[in-house]
Amino acid sequence: MEESNDFKKAVGIALKLLSRSDKTILQIKQKLAEFDESTVNNVIEYLKKKRFADDERFAEQYYQSKKKKKWGGLKIRLSLKNLGILDEIIDFTMKDVDSYEKKAALELLKKRKKTDSRDKNIRFLLSRGFSYESIRSILKDDSGNIS
Repeated sequence: MEESNDFKKAVGIALKLLSRSDKTILQIKQKLAEFDESTVNNVIEYLKKKRFADDERFAEQYYQSKKKKKWGGLKIRLSLKNLGILDEIIDFTMKDVDSYEKKAALELLKKRKKTDSRDKNIRFLLSRGFSYESIRSILKDDSGNIS
């Protein structure tokens, strides 16, 4: 009987958390740390079964959201990894990252309206999480100008 009450309480906490925004399985587990492992696992299974918690859906929505903000692929990948998303899910979700990165990096440089040196442009894009390969492919000449 007590386990049932713990389960109901844990489900209530998880549903309240999920009502605000999607969360990863890891985030839900962290929020339910006060409960024993068996209860937490039962709650996770319940949430998965009802499709309230889905790491694949979360990863796709997160990726699309960060693409709109012009985050680089490395930064998005690291964020997803830190949120507890498995590498296989990240790889599947980010299959178009190479084409996205080049386009997004070019747009960011054009928006800057600065003719900074090549090194400054590289540092700027690296700080946004873009791969060096993508950056190098869009910066054509030594002056740092965009071609």
